[in-house]
Amino acid sequence: MNVIIIDYGVGNIKSIQFAFERLGITAVLSQDVETILAADKVILPGVI
Repeated sequence: MNVIIIDYGVGNIKSIQFAFERLGITAVLSQDVETILAADKVILPGVI
């Protein structure tokens, strides 16, 4: 599974990546539109 975390330059995005790693899932940080569009799953981090 290709998981991308959108890196838009704010917040502690690395902590989300580490959380996925602890679950055994490799998640990649990216700002590249083509990479994001090719992903199976996309995470847009933020605060509600």
